Amino acid sequence: MVSSFIDVYSELNGVLTERTQKEALTRIDFNDLMAFAKYFKHFVDVTELLSSEKTLTIHLVISLKQLLIDLSNEDQNYWEIDDIHFIAIVLHPKLKHLYVCPNEEDKNRAYELIKEQIQKRCTKNIDAQANSTVRSSASSTKKLNLPASCYGQVDTTETKVNVIDEFERYLKPSDSLLNDDEDLFAFWERQKDSYSILHSITCEILITHATNTAVEHLFSSSGNAVTETRSSTTTALNIINSGIAINTGEKRPYGRLSEEDGDFIYAGDSNDYEVF
Repeated sequence: MVSSFIDVYSELNGVLTERTQKEALTRIDFNDLMAFAKYFKHFVDVTELLSSEKTLTIHLVISLKQLLIDLSNEDQNYWEIDDIHFIAIVLHPKLKHLYVCPNEEDKNRAYELIKEQIQKRCTKNIDAQANSTVRSSASSTKKLNLPASCYGQVDTTETKVNVIDEFERYLKPSDSLLNDDEDLFAFWERQKDSYSILHSITCEILITHATNTAVEHLFSSSGNAVTETRSSTTTALNIINSGIAINTGEKRPYGRLSEEDGDFIYAGDSNDYEVF
């Protein structure tokens, strides 16, 4: 029935004569109709499969029922918010105060994640400086520099405070504002001297595609880097540009609900049942 309705959908406006019927037709979104039809088709094909008189089907009942239940449940990973999303929003100068997050817990989580990444990088820098100092001291043991030995040692706690101050300074309402026509990467390149640690975090986070965060390893050492041409995002941008027509609300051409519109496949004991 649904498939038949889709077949004649484009012709109904010329067939219907009553005004109320035409108004009801205009309220039906074709894209929503197709989405429902693709979902409903699973139930139709399962019913037909279980009604088959040529193959054994009794052993398929529980399995197919569970498959339909799984298809009907909300995807737990749909629009999943990960740590990387919280960090990325703070790295945007116009979103850093998280007014879009009414939940205070989410806001605190985002700031704590940023501070953890700052501290992680700060610790690495301090360790590198300490190792350099040890090597330098070892090489100078043969010749003691008396004046140098009287100088005070570098206080690493000052470095820690300065790094946290960098983040607090970034959060000031009047500081580090992004120009309306300025690219976010260009902004952070301009600010890299003022916010060196935040800039290093930006180069790692913002190259991750939003649609791919479910499989990305956060802060991986895979060697990804931001370049002037951002070659790492070229492929994704081409894909996005090619699909702009879909996202601008253009209607899908009317046509039959073909087998390509479904993906339901069940593998039986001895036979493969392609439901779609």
